Amino acid sequence: MKKIFALTTFACTAFLSFSCSTTAMNPGSSTRQSASESSSSDSSPESYKLPITRSGQKTTRVAYNFWSGEWPQPVIDVKSDQTGTTTISAFSTLRNPSDSEKVSCTIKNGLYHPWSESDPSLENYYTLTNVVEYKALNSIKYEVYNSKTKKLEFRRIPKNSIFTNIIYYAENQCGAILKIGKSSRHFENSCDFFYENKDLELVSKGAEFNEQWLYLKCEEKNAEGKNIKVFVQDSDLLNQPGIQRGCPAEYGSVQGAKKCDNN
Repeated sequence: MKKIFALTTFACTAFLSFSCSTTAMNPGSSTRQSASESSSSDSSPESYKLPITRSGQKTTRVAYNFWSGEWPQPVIDVKSDQTGTTTISAFSTLRNPSDSEKVSCTIKNGLYHPWSESDPSLENYYTLTNVVEYKALNSIKYEVYNSKTKKLEFRRIPKNSIFTNIIYYAENQCGAILKIGKSSRHFENSCDFFYENKDLELVSKGAEFNEQWLYLKCEEKNAEGKNIKVFVQDSDLLNQPGIQRGCPAEYGSVQGAKKCDNN
């Protein structure tokens, strides 16, 4: 998933392989909005509900495998100007992290960020956010270009369909899982389509919540000889000894702390 959201223009998003460059028309509105979708059989869901515990309270959040935003932050500089490794503290799980269960993890030095070309211990980036769901009050007709048939097709979102797991990409583009009866598919459109659409009714919105995590491979090995893997929150990693905040070099690339104006 690295760099997809920094470098795409969203005309055809890489993880939405079924179709791209589409438009949608809301009934009673002259506004045409770009949309993309893919059937659930084409790929695994880009977002999913995850039960977690924070401060002893159990809740459910939406998880996805990237960091959102036009300029995702932060850039985490783990001694990128030096060869070698750095030992950090992390968790074996992000579902119920406990300070009393922190583990040591030695990772390779580098710049850790979705735009980075030098994050050698990275396994994945994750975001957790609140659950938002909308229901279609009316049937919504839209036009989609099918990249398989290379034809424009008219489709309809039936009344009472549900948009769930709504997440922000960048540049006012949002993604969701569209549930029609027992079937589900990926759906992408402008964020206004979801949040300002009179034909959609908000049915669920959890408390505002946002966490960004890194999933890292340690140099340490377990009893089976396999590398231990851990989770660490971005803000936690930034506050650990010897680790600094880097910055973007330009759109789509990042640089170490020594090259940033704030250092």
